[in-house]
Amino acid sequence: MIADTVAGYRIVRKLGSGSRADVFLGHAGGAEPRTAALKVFHPQTALESIDAELRAITATNHPHTVQLRDLSGGTDGRPVLVLERLELGSLAQLLAHRGQLAPGEAVTILAPLAAAVVAMQASGVTHGAITAGRVLFRESGAPVLSGFGHAVMGSTTDVDRRALAALAANVLERVPVAAQLQQWLSTMVSYPESFVAQLSQRVFALATATPVRFAPDAVPAELVPPRTSIAGPVVEHDETARRRDWWAPYIERIPPRFRKPKWLAIGAGALTLVVAIAIPAGGSAEELTPTAAPTIAATGAVFEDDPVEAFTTLFRVRNDCIRDLSILCLDAVLQPDSAAMADDVELIRSLERGDGGHPVIEPADIAVEERMGDAALLSYLDNEQPASVLMIKTEAGWRIRGYVPS
Repeated sequence: MIADTVAGYRIVRKLGSGSRADVFLGHAGGAEPRTAALKVFHPQTALESIDAELRAITATNHPHTVQLRDLSGGTDGRPVLVLERLELGSLAQLLAHRGQLAPGEAVTILAPLAAAVVAMQASGVTHGAITAGRVLFRESGAPVLSGFGHAVMGSTTDVDRRALAALAANVLERVPVAAQLQQWLSTMVSYPESFVAQLSQRVFALATATPVRFAPDAVPAELVPPRTSIAGPVVEHDETARRRDWWAPYIERIPPRFRKPKWLAIGAGALTLVVAIAIPAGGSAEELTPTAAPTIAATGAVFEDDPVEAFTTLFRVRNDCIRDLSILCLDAVLQPDSAAMADDVELIRSLERGDGGHPVIEPADIAVEERMGDAALLSYLDNEQPASVLMIKTEAGWRIRGYVPS
């Protein structure tokens, strides 16, 4: 069992599972709301394996490898890794949604990853499992290499360079003007240490780096939400958590900007606005394909400043969408690619399968618990049970972002 709170972060939901660990989304409120990915190892995972992963992450410590924020102890006494939350999904998901990439997008993706491999080589780290699924993106659009569970120290093999070459080929086959670079990669029979530098030079020669577009090609332009995230310099976050003295050798390798002398308090407002950047795990563009015409909820209430009035209007339309089993209808109510969208799409799918009825929710006693700019956390009663919802104000007016567990 995992505790409700780990390292000062309240567990929101599971992001994914692997053979060695489960990863959960955690968030903490207070003066500096923050989120993290909490890696909780399975009881059968050897401590030597956990130690090797920690050493690899802290030894590399490159801007484009996943950042270790803190360490904590789980209920079984094993360390829990507090990692940065990478919001925009994986390169594998991006490639599945994009038939073509602009040359500048390929530069933005591949050049930082090449730099990360060079840093690992210099630190004596072999990642051992570089794939598109282990390349994730920060909210800034910057690619980050994650998944150090199979990493080893002191290896001099070319396994990471070979994997980088395969990944580059996978990206470049979507770039129409990259045929010459693809040809060069296809003729490689060995991958010396100089290979990564050569690849970087050839990638930079393609074009000037441009932001990566994360919207799927298959989605009509009018349904694609505006993105403000761009590729660029590494974002220096102030998200921090209290360090644990019992794992001092690794804590000392965590960059100082991620350390603080004490945990921030977890209070009644713990489920705060940081949920706004949580991306649903396991969803796909196909699963979210609209099936019916939308109901337009663009009344005056959704454009006014009052999130309570907007929520009342949006939830009335949301209930109609559920009754009508209309997924496209939800576009006028929920923020695209949000946790709320994933939840309600799954609800409609389950109703279509005949998995049981679902009572229509008539929220009562709606109140604003927290407000930060264009985001608001509301509390309400659902059949006399307390509940919360996160609202975001967009160019299209207020939208529901997530249903927050009570």
